[in-house]
Amino acid sequence: MKFLYCIISFAAGILIGLGPAMLVAEPVMLKELRITESSAAIGMFNESSSDQQLYSYSFLLYNGRDQSLQIDTVEPVFGAGISSRIITENTSLDINRTVGPDSSITVEGQVVVDITGLTKEDIFGFEPFIDHVVVRSTEIVDHP
Repeated sequence: MKFLYCIISFAAGILIGLGPAMLVAEPVMLKELRITESSAAIGMFNESSSDQQLYSYSFLLYNGRDQSLQIDTVEPVFGAGISSRIITENTSLDINRTVGPDSSITVEGQVVVDITGLTKEDIFGFEPFIDHVVVRSTEIVDHP
């Protein structure tokens, strides 16, 4: 019986000793393309009509990969509540820029939104306006 207690005490000691080490996590650097910062504003589009508002957005697109990427186009995909009210026909942005490894580019765009019959609270209820972003790119691979 003493032997069983010794084994249990030994196993418990190992678990207690290793527990804090298992809980410490090192930061993980993701090697991917991602948005690191963003901002947006909504304001008057046409002085003669308050039913149309201009939604302007900007975000920083970071290339965390080891190789350069040619960013061809970026297209924000708008949330369900606001997407049916967007008047702008083409929301895709032609970028045509190369982003080096561990580098960023700023992407800026605007769309016109029909807010007929909406209050400010209704409009803010649509947030976030952009659900996600589709990036079409070409990866540049160096030849040895």
